[in-house]
Amino acid sequence: MTRLPAGVERVLDKAAEDSAFRDALTSAEAASRADVARAASIKLTPSEATVLAAAPVEDLRRMIDEVAKTQERRRALVRLALGTAAVGTVAAGTVGVCTFLFRPGYIVSAGVRHDLPPGRLAGCLLSDDLTGPRSAQEILDVLRSAAPELASADWVLGTGTGSAPNYAEYRVTVGTDGAVHDLEHVRDQHLDRDVRNFLCFVLQARSSYRPADGETQFTVRFVFEPR
Repeated sequence: MTRLPAGVERVLDKAAEDSAFRDALTSAEAASRADVARAASIKLTPSEATVLAAAPVEDLRRMIDEVAKTQERRRALVRLALGTAAVGTVAAGTVGVCTFLFRPGYIVSAGVRHDLPPGRLAGCLLSDDLTGPRSAQEILDVLRSAAPELASADWVLGTGTGSAPNYAEYRVTVGTDGAVHDLEHVRDQHLDRDVRNFLCFVLQARSSYRPADGETQFTVRFVFEPR
């Protein structure tokens, strides 16, 4: 599926969750849809407003319905993963891997282990591509609080240069509501699958940010040294 602009995705997400907003959006004149979004605190760029206005109303309703279905699948998978995690922790101390849907057409494997394999974890927030209203310190505070393993990790601010063995990078998009709207696995090198899965799960399901006036995007690199 071709990815829609981020602002349009936020509008569809809102319409899938809020029937009053959906009715206002689909009943408005095409050129006024951006105004409906703005009234709901969703600011669109001129190009995003053009894309939203160009959609025939029936196509718009269909896309909203598809997003609603995806959101319900996501909630069901989260419930399943959390239930599996609870059972796995009691029965065996570890659990398996579940698949989470973060946006329509985008699938990423997310681990539901309750801890990491034995080893040393370090994190680096790449300050050279941090955009949006949230500060580097706020992001680091949220990451540290997302899981005990991240709280005890060594954290630094860095740049996108250089690399290390046993690492993975993730591009994170945090919406105005403080939720992680997009999580992209950018690259990795020789990193254990269980570690990658755990990091995906923690970054998406356990990270909660304050609401803000705009979207925040950042890249975080994790380095894991197994024992």
